[in-house]
Amino acid sequence: MSRIEDEVCKKIQQRAEVGKNKYGVTMERGDLSLVEWLTHLQEELMDAAVYVQRLIEETSVLISSAVNESIVHRSRKKSGRNMWTQDSWRELVNLRVQYPEATPSRLAEMMDMSNTGVNLAVHLMDARVALGKDPIPPHPLNKKGEPSVRKRWTQEEKDRVRTLLQDGHTSIQIAAEMDAPNSISINVWKGEWGL
Repeated sequence: MSRIEDEVCKKIQQRAEVGKNKYGVTMERGDLSLVEWLTHLQEELMDAAVYVQRLIEETSVLISSAVNESIVHRSRKKSGRNMWTQDSWRELVNLRVQYPEATPSRLAEMMDMSNTGVNLAVHLMDARVALGKDPIPPHPLNKKGEPSVRKRWTQEEKDRVRTLLQDGHTSIQIAAEMDAPNSISINVWKGEWGL
């Protein structure tokens, strides 16, 4: 048995002890008819239904509030704020300078961005800094001035990525070295190439 079943068994034994002390009998008593046993069961189940109703009423406000908060949080995430722009990169750089001890999840909260996106951006920035490059990817906006997180890879660059992966470089290191705004394509190729 698991710890859970053990805990239930302990509680059953404790309850039996309380019943014996309170009523002076055990479940092996023989003075009740079948109808009396069923009546006791029915009374216990009715008590249980009352307890459940009380808990439903007590927690419904909390549950409703938590659901509404989750919906607001999700709609905020879908509002477009997660789109990386040149301004959001600069904001992240400034926050990292201002709060060097802040974790990526704390930075994401401060920026109202997704944890995953900020975490990847932080790793990419660190890799770019390690290479002596500035921490902002060179082309976060496309020619129309819209957010762009895609890099148009040439075949030569793909070949270079494959070589670097084979040499043991991480996707983040390669993205930083090759001036890619993220490492998504590299991770996809890594899987396709079995590296």
